[in-house]
Amino acid sequence: MQNKWKIWDFGYQSFSDIEPCMRQLVNQGDREYIPTLWFGEHYLVVTKGLSGYLDEPFYPFVPCYETNRGGKLTLHLPGQLVFYPIFKLPAGLNVKQYVHLLEQVVINTLVEIGISSFRMEGAPGIYTIAGKISSIGIRVSQQYCYHGISLNVSCPLRPFSWLISCGNPHLKITSIADHHFYPSICSVKKMMQENFFKLIDKE
Repeated sequence: MQNKWKIWDFGYQSFSDIEPCMRQLVNQGDREYIPTLWFGEHYLVVTKGLSGYLDEPFYPFVPCYETNRGGKLTLHLPGQLVFYPIFKLPAGLNVKQYVHLLEQVVINTLVEIGISSFRMEGAPGIYTIAGKISSIGIRVSQQYCYHGISLNVSCPLRPFSWLISCGNPHLKITSIADHHFYPSICSVKKMMQENFFKLIDKE
C-alpha cells in the first residue's frame, strides 16, 4: 500500500501554514492527492482542539491557533515529531479503531527504541512511567481524516509547564530523550512511517 501514498517530509513549518493545507486537501476538492502522509516539526505554538478553552492559562508570548481537531490544548515545538496521515478511512476501520492504530504506531516505535509505553483509559495518547510522551488529535470529515499524532523526541520539556496540557494540571510530560535514548528525528520519522504502513496494510 505504501507506494500508493504521497509522502511529504516538510521539515520545519509553522502549524499555521500546514493546517490550512490539510483542510484544503480534504474539503476543497483536492482529494486526488490523497492518500498522503505528512510529517515534520512545528515552531513553538499552542493548538486548541474543539474541547479546549482559550481561557486556560498559558504564557501570552506563545502563539495560539484554533483548530477543528479533537482534544484540548496541545503544545508543538522543535524536537517533537508530528505525523499527519490524510486519507479516506477504509470501510473496515472506524474512528475509534483508527485512533487505536495511530497510538499503536507510537507504541511499536518506542519498543524499537527501547522504551515501554501504554495507553490510559479515558486519556488519549501514549504514556510511559515518566509521563505523557505522545498526543493525538484527529478530524474526520466525510470519512476523510486529517491531523494526527505527535511524539516528543528531543524537545525541551519546560515549555509544557506553561500550559495545562490536555486539560490535566497534574499531567507530567516526557520525551524519548528524557528516557536517555537519543535517536535522530530522521530515524524516528523512518520508524514511524514503517510502523504506520505495517498496520494500515492490515486494514
